[in-house]
Amino acid sequence: MERLDLYEAESPAPRDDRSNRHSPAGDSSLPDRIDQIAGELERAATDSANPTRFEKAVAEAFRFLGFIAEHLGGSGNTDVLVTAPLGKGRSYRVAVDAKSASSGSLVEGNVSWPTLKEHRTKHDVDYSTLVAPHPGGKRIQDRAAEYRVAVLSSEQLAHLCRQHARAPLGLIDYQDAFRRPGRADLSVIEGKARHLARLRKLVAAVSGFLEDQAPRVGPMKANQLLVLVPDDEPSEDEIQGILDMLAHPLIGAVQSSRDDGYVLGTTREALHRPLELLGDELTTTPSERD
Repeated sequence: MERLDLYEAESPAPRDDRSNRHSPAGDSSLPDRIDQIAGELERAATDSANPTRFEKAVAEAFRFLGFIAEHLGGSGNTDVLVTAPLGKGRSYRVAVDAKSASSGSLVEGNVSWPTLKEHRTKHDVDYSTLVAPHPGGKRIQDRAAEYRVAVLSSEQLAHLCRQHARAPLGLIDYQDAFRRPGRADLSVIEGKARHLARLRKLVAAVSGFLEDQAPRVGPMKANQLLVLVPDDEPSEDEIQGILDMLAHPLIGAVQSSRDDGYVLGTTREALHRPLELLGDELTTTPSERD
């Protein structure tokens, strides 16, 4: 029985950078952008002489993750107001206070916990979060639990940005970073990112097999592809879902049907173009279309 190795799809051709768009995938400038965002976040976290620098870096990091992030700062305000615009009944907002520390590690005495509570009330938010470099220690975690504040290290936030570049998740997924008071637990988010990366490899594997083998064996159904995929074996529903996605007219990568089996309708090198055009359309404003 033939086996199919999972491999990454070929990188899409470079495209013009559009700095006003949030496009974590398919942007040739993304590696540089991620280095800039995550690097600035980590450097600014220890620049306590310039706290505004860190506040702006935190805001930019949340924007990259897909949030609306307003840098407020100043007396009586939270540093960054983060909004997840998910519609009525699902949207959520977070008051984020950013604390830099020249030593590279935040100490509990540098945090005004009552102020964080006041910010949560003033801005009428769902969650309160403290972002700081290495906010360790039992005292910080205990106080955070007492005041219902999630504690997200600047290192964790930088990690989320780098991970988002490889596996962009939705704002509902990132809500897990704020739900629990105390040290943020990113394990669920990381698990979802790994699953997304796995599915992307599976898409590449399925399309690669159809291109390489279908001319010899004919159209293939999901259950036939299932037995050929080694390691992290997917379910038949996962395979079928991928085939349905690739067969959608907006993509048109595979042709035929569930009953007859599927063949690749184009080359893998040409697969990125429909996705690129769809991405452009989704991120183009009405005024730009005109």
